[in-house]
Amino acid sequence: MDPNKPENMIETPSCVSSIATHPEHPAVIAVGLFNGEIHVYDVRQNDPLVATVTDKKEMHTDEITSLKWVKDPKSSKKKYLLLSTSKDGKILIWNALPTKNQLKLIDGFLMLNDYLANRHLKSFGSEMSVSSISMNKLDRESFIVGCDSGGLFKCSFSNTEIVNSKWEDEFPVELKSPVQFTFDSQFGPIYSINYSPFHRNLILTCGTDSEIKLYSILQTDSLVTFCPENGYLYDIEWSPIRPCVFASASNDGNLLLYDLMENGKETCQATKASDGSLYSLNFNQSRPELLATGDSLGVVKIWKLSSKYCKSSSSELYILNEISEKPFEKS
Repeated sequence: MDPNKPENMIETPSCVSSIATHPEHPAVIAVGLFNGEIHVYDVRQNDPLVATVTDKKEMHTDEITSLKWVKDPKSSKKKYLLLSTSKDGKILIWNALPTKNQLKLIDGFLMLNDYLANRHLKSFGSEMSVSSISMNKLDRESFIVGCDSGGLFKCSFSNTEIVNSKWEDEFPVELKSPVQFTFDSQFGPIYSINYSPFHRNLILTCGTDSEIKLYSILQTDSLVTFCPENGYLYDIEWSPIRPCVFASASNDGNLLLYDLMENGKETCQATKASDGSLYSLNFNQSRPELLATGDSLGVVKIWKLSSKYCKSSSSELYILNEISEKPFEKS
């Protein structure tokens, strides 16, 4: 592989704001655009565009903030659907129909500020821009949503409450509220959320308040707050092999690694990963010693982690359970 020469190059009609590779078919890539369009490409094909939204009434009306391939919550079969979130406040679920070059809208949700912990009466009924989302791998009905308003919510695909909004009469599907539980609001947009792959009740968040917060989804306030003092934090992710390890991407270009086994509230390994801002990171699920980062300069780097971040201990799950029930002392 030549790192300076891409194997494929696809031109899109607008800036790409999000991307998601199919979990079983790595050549199939969903792309979300700044103008609200969603395209699905198969890079093995001569004409790689295999599906898109054909009905303009179904499209998002603002930037796509995230895309996720999710297992169908209403089916016992291993079928994947495409989930999209946007600054227009909508969370939509699509079924890709490559034979028809079409993304078929099958369900929709809308985030309203009625559910904010610190809301104002005069702003009831307004849409909230969705900035981040994370799925619970141990419960396919559940997910967490973060908003530009600082709102953080536990949500469910099974909710049936129809919302009242300006979209009510014109949108092709009935939009529902997914909110089940509201956490204490944060100060500013929440850029990233990540469910622990080892504990069904623990999540991490980060955003413009420059703090990493560890929550149990069973209580409104955070269990632990980490303050790395690296400016805005754009991405966060748990290690796929070490239950007590997670990484975060910072505005000052540092890759931050925490290990809760080593008094993680105070201990952080910071590695200068970019001369710009570090916007994204991702652990390799098959080779957990590898981690990728992307920055504001358009540079993608692959990092090899030291062995201490790759060898799990039998006591880590016990520590996670202990944290979920009895948080660190808050300073």
